[in-house]
Amino acid sequence: MQFSESVSESDHLKSMKTRIKATIAFAILSVSPLAISLIFTQQADAFEPWRSGKSQFPVGKGEARPDDASHQSITEDAVKAFARDSLSCPPSEAAIQEIVTANGFTDLWEVLSSSAHFDCEDFSGGQKRLGQQIVAIIDSLNKGKISKAREALGQALHAVQDFYSHSNWVETRGGIYEDLGRAGRLTVASGPTCLACPSASGCENNLILPAQWTSGYFSAFVFTGCKKPAAKCSHGGSLDRTAKDSPKGGINKDTSNSPHGALHHSAAAAAVLASKRFLTNLQTDHHVTVEQLKKLLCGPTLAISIDTTASMRPIIEEVKNSAIRIVNNRLGTDEEPAEYVLAPFNGPEVPDPIVTSDPNIFKRAISGLSASGGGDSPEPAMTAAFKAVSAATSSGDLFLFTDDNAKDASRETAVRDLAANKKIRVFPSVFPNDPKSGRHTRSAAAATVAHRVDPSYQEVAEGTAGQVFSLDASEAGQIMTLLNDVSRSNAVNLLSIQDTLGPTPSVYHVPIDNTLSAVTFSTSGDTSVTLTRPDGSVVQAGDPDVTIVSLSSVHLFSIGSPPTGFWRISVSGSGAFSITVTGEATLDVKSFDFVQDLTAQAHEPGLFPIDGFPVALQTNIVSGELTDAFDFAQFEFRSPAGGILQVLDLQRGTGTANTVFVGSVIPPSTPFLVYATGRTAAGVRFQRLLPGTITPQSVTIAAPAPADLVPGTLTTYTFRVHNLGSADRFNFTAFDDKGFLAGITPASFWLSYDETKEVTVTLRTPRGAVIGTSDTLTVNVTSNRGGDRGSRPREDLFNTRNFAVVVSDVARPDAL
Repeated sequence: MQFSESVSESDHLKSMKTRIKATIAFAILSVSPLAISLIFTQQADAFEPWRSGKSQFPVGKGEARPDDASHQSITEDAVKAFARDSLSCPPSEAAIQEIVTANGFTDLWEVLSSSAHFDCEDFSGGQKRLGQQIVAIIDSLNKGKISKAREALGQALHAVQDFYSHSNWVETRGGIYEDLGRAGRLTVASGPTCLACPSASGCENNLILPAQWTSGYFSAFVFTGCKKPAAKCSHGGSLDRTAKDSPKGGINKDTSNSPHGALHHSAAAAAVLASKRFLTNLQTDHHVTVEQLKKLLCGPTLAISIDTTASMRPIIEEVKNSAIRIVNNRLGTDEEPAEYVLAPFNGPEVPDPIVTSDPNIFKRAISGLSASGGGDSPEPAMTAAFKAVSAATSSGDLFLFTDDNAKDASRETAVRDLAANKKIRVFPSVFPNDPKSGRHTRSAAAATVAHRVDPSYQEVAEGTAGQVFSLDASEAGQIMTLLNDVSRSNAVNLLSIQDTLGPTPSVYHVPIDNTLSAVTFSTSGDTSVTLTRPDGSVVQAGDPDVTIVSLSSVHLFSIGSPPTGFWRISVSGSGAFSITVTGEATLDVKSFDFVQDLTAQAHEPGLFPIDGFPVALQTNIVSGELTDAFDFAQFEFRSPAGGILQVLDLQRGTGTANTVFVGSVIPPSTPFLVYATGRTAAGVRFQRLLPGTITPQSVTIAAPAPADLVPGTLTTYTFRVHNLGSADRFNFTAFDDKGFLAGITPASFWLSYDETKEVTVTLRTPRGAVIGTSDTLTVNVTSNRGGDRGSRPREDLFNTRNFAVVVSDVARPDAL
């Protein structure tokens, strides 16, 4: 879909932060002249899924223009307008991105479904499908499953928006169809509806009027899709095989250059209004409450995992009280979570987490925890973290509290990959025991810092843009202040450093710009820290607008109304350390994705996110987007230690895509973070960071589309593993949160360079599996060259593995 932000009702907030796994742009530049030719000469087959950045290139027939709209821009406009007018809360960027993703991927996962796009005069099917999506939204909200509700909403809005581009409503009526998604019927025209297009350059007058309701017939592949009856309209476009059958042409309004492109913006305006009306109807027709809608559109996820073994007894009350204070501190604010996840662990079995949208239920569950049992130190911390992340809605924070190492460290990669995939930051807080006395002491905390915490905690935090804190038992009561400052979901990220201190201090300069109203500097490790303002003055306790928290291994500086310019942070000491700098601002990195062109497989042309990590040392396509309020920007790859690895040469879009950057890059073979730097609209230097470490690989995994799981049956998924590195033997592993995994074939295999292997993963869904629940499957492929992680240089850990995630719903047989 390709709709514009310049249509009526589109002058809304330009907003906030961070993204979910959705590509926000089309290619300005691809990987080769041939690829550019293919991408930029295709005619659109329907409204395009993401905002377009292709304005620098000659516009071909069916090509989106700079001011054309997309499913993304329509959805953003409608959600922001509805939240502003009906909820009085700014929608979270994470919620919008999750809805937009489900909307856009409808073109990929339901390419042949006429009801998902109102193609082929399937108005009854489209109305039925919208009714089913409404039921799914309400059921998910009532059960507190916010992510599932957002997914169903995105899929429903896709059909709502396609109705105005694919049917003849805009050509024959004004306004919007009030009964879309209700019980109303549209009578399909019984006779001829279309003539052949008058010329190759236009189809504006090919509809037979007056007519009853019709929509274009569409078929992308041989022997699939709809067969067009005589004298009926085609959808149109280069991927629509029916467009070549008489009467030739089409009636879609997907872009300004589509067959009925003159009405593109009229269809866009109607789609925005209809999408907003769909949300309003959830209130008026189905009694969805304001509180539920705020959870749906405006809140992040808060996940907490607490070690409840007996060794935690001296501090568990403080940990519980701090967790409850975190909840209370965010109630009634923009930070109030939409979803709460509690995942306690004791061992050997880890129960399924408690998931709720009710803060009182969440707090009572925390209060009911007690420390007992255990004794089989270390603890199953990674299993609990995996279950918490699996249950959580995309985007949010996981706070993990423990006093011991993880005995299931082998699952760390699954936690890290899944959390990074879902944009969930992990913050482990470790209260180490003295190995002799078994007590929590400051010396034990210091020893842990000096010799590093469990590497699995360190790596899951680093890979997800979180931070590890090793604390003394006496500091448990200060967790709330610490975590509340470093983990705000609406914060922007300015700097992330993971390194080891040497004999001289490590010094970093951070530009603070005019869009920042507050900033927080946080360090973790056995360090001493000096923070200096742009004027050379050192930040000290008691200074105006300054709060300083110093714990056994943590230094926290919270600065209100910070002066613009370069701030200097100097860290000295020994051992491993980390630095994060966050702030409150209107300017941020909205998204940055490695993408692939799946136009040949989709209903609508576009680039879709890749599975797992990008390929190292080979050309990849990337798409990034900033919020507004900047004059100039560029993207950079930096090492976890802060060194610049690459400055990317990306092209910036124009029109509604002027915040979008797209191009080709060759990622390094070492881990990196994505930064954006430049000048704000006021000409002040800025710096922003996309949370999480990206680890390029030499092996890829292509995941299948998710399938429904039927209780009492087997479901088989086929993954494609492609080796782009040296010949080697690979091991394929899988882990799922519900324990449905039944087998992997083959689990080990040899791959030469550029060779591909298909691997089948079987899930056995128990007869008693609850309908409507989900199973999260994370698969990982690793070369034998990986060997023992303890015997290899740390940077080599990232070069020979990759992962993919598939989330499957448990459904009744009649739902298939």
